[in-house]
Amino acid sequence: TFQFYGTNYTSCFINNNGNITFGSAYSPYVPTGFPSATVPPMIAPFWADVDTRNTATGRVWYKIIDSNNGGLDDTLIVTWDNVGYFNQHSDLQDTFQLVISNFTNPQMPNQSNVCFDYDNMCWTTGDISGVDGFTDPPSATTGNAVVGINRGNGTDYFQVGRFGENNSSYDGPFGGADGASYLDNRRFCFNTQTGNVPPVPANLPTNNTYNIA
Repeated sequence: TFQFYGTNYTSCFINNNGNITFGSAYSPYVPTGFPSATVPPMIAPFWADVDTRNTATGRVWYKIIDSNNGGLDDTLIVTWDNVGYFNQHSDLQDTFQLVISNFTNPQMPNQSNVCFDYDNMCWTTGDISGVDGFTDPPSATTGNAVVGINRGNGTDYFQVGRFGENNSSYDGPFGGADGASYLDNRRFCFNTQTGNVPPVPANLPTNNTYNIA
């Protein structure tokens, strides 16, 4: 049982375009950004125009596991493994992962039930809104990949950023377009149990340690 904004879900839809949704599948490939009342409840580690038809690219995989050896499955893991972008491009590939749990997974931070994990991120945008894997013309919104969650009511959401550039720039969830390389080797974990999503730390130093007086 997964808790999302006060609602308990026991099933979801894994969508090829970098997200999972609750209640119904969702096929649109041009990200609209959050919050949205027209997008169903969604968790999006990287909502973008993923295309896995080229045999030179990877695929989308999932597994459901008992992470704590308690005898019951408690975690869903979805991996977009070296996926390409529309239209059947394989020259640039992205690898990222979504993990959701019922708060009992010992590998996830305490009081977190969602994690986004990234390996090498090399593209953001398919040919509908981009050229050579990135948004063209450059835009702060149109066509950019979206990282975040959406309750589906047009109000409640959480957004890491909108990614459309071939660099490592990042200025927060809003403002200019962010660079795909910013996500390389990062992890974001958070709690979707109730109404407000606690802040997610980012840009931590190499050893993930701050000294505070």
